[in-house]
Amino acid sequence: MAPIPSVSPTPLAGDRRRALLREAREAPPPVGVFLIHCLPTGRIHVGGSLNAPAALQRTQFELRLRQHRRPQLQADWNQHGPEAFRFEVIDRVKGRDEPGFDWQGELDALVALWRQELVTGDLQAYGEIAR
Repeated sequence: MAPIPSVSPTPLAGDRRRALLREAREAPPPVGVFLIHCLPTGRIHVGGSLNAPAALQRTQFELRLRQHRRPQLQADWNQHGPEAFRFEVIDRVKGRDEPGFDWQGELDALVALWRQELVTGDLQAYGEIAR
């Protein structure tokens, strides 16, 4: 019986994979605006973060632990459950290749625009943070 030839990965496959992993680690986190929407109540929270996906993950974690800072959001989560919520990044700050670019300033302006756009009529914003 003839031996089965061994299959070795091509040298570029490993190098390419390492290069992609390095790029992902070195890439800046996505700065953006996120939306949390309780579908049954129509209430929303529009926020911004220098790492928007991480902010959404943190929010979901706090809600699961029943320790979110916005009491009405936590109450809706407790009453309706996670299936009743939509979490998404709705916009991203387009960075510029200029020294001293104000990421936080751009983010604050973008959040203000989205809040003005979305908090109307049927959509109500969640209240203030509990202190």
